[in-house]
Amino acid sequence: MREKNPIGGPDGALAQLPLPTRGENPEQGLQVLVLSDSASASHGSVNASVSRKLEFSGGVDVTETAREAILKLPSRRWVAAMTKEL
Repeated sequence: MREKNPIGGPDGALAQLPLPTRGENPEQGLQVLVLSDSASASHGSVNASVSRKLEFSGGVDVTETAREAILKLPSRRWVAAMTKEL
């Protein structure tokens, strides 16, 4: 049987980094982006990232109804999530 968190969850993963994160050292720490698919897109995962001052990006399935509603939004309603300065 496969272990649920083979590296000890978020704290175990962060402990393997060669330098502290921005949450530990705001001036010189590493910026860390936590990527998630729908399997771990939950309040618990987001809260764990936020409490450690990590960036978080989660992907979820979009139904056809939601996709159609999104496509009907006027372009003025969209906001860039990332810029080349990041």
